Amino acid sequence: MVAGSLTCAPTPAAGRGLLQGALIAREFHDVHRLVRPPRPVQRLVFATPAPVARKPGLRGLYPEYLTRVTATVDELEPLPPFAV
Repeated sequence: MVAGSLTCAPTPAAGRGLLQGALIAREFHDVHRLVRPPRPVQRLVFATPAPVARKPGLRGLYPEYLTRVTATVDELEPLPPFAV
């Protein structure tokens, strides 16, 4: 989810994706951490764009997606037999 929103394309949407990624990283800091840069650097880097990202209405968590139910249910293929 985060990787898909952090694009490097030279478009206006790229800046928005970076801001969205910063908010997501701050929202889920307790369950997801990037390996690099070190944690104190991450906190500083992600804290800087957060107020800018919230101004146009971006959020780190969208509650409407937590309860959304889709009509399509994909069938899962069976796992292959376990070989010892």
